[in-house]
Amino acid sequence: MTSWELIFLQSRVNHGAYDGDHLPAQNWDWPRETWFQERLYYLRARHRQIAQRNSLNMTHANGSTVSHVGSAHKGTTMAEPGQIPR
Repeated sequence: MTSWELIFLQSRVNHGAYDGDHLPAQNWDWPRETWFQERLYYLRARHRQIAQRNSLNMTHANGSTVSHVGSAHKGTTMAEPGQIPR
């Protein structure tokens, strides 16, 4: 007899011993205030600062200024040299 046949023979449908209804309830939630979450909040805030700084009056080589740099993707900003764009 295979392991699956044993499992099905012991199931409630086949009048097998089943006590799953009597197991204690376990309430589970995602962990809060972890190092990873704090790091994520920090990185998002840092990227926002860089994006805001880059979008404020960028000056071209000819002296003209641009208040906003457009992109094909909404919410995409230019990154500083050496920075990873989001």
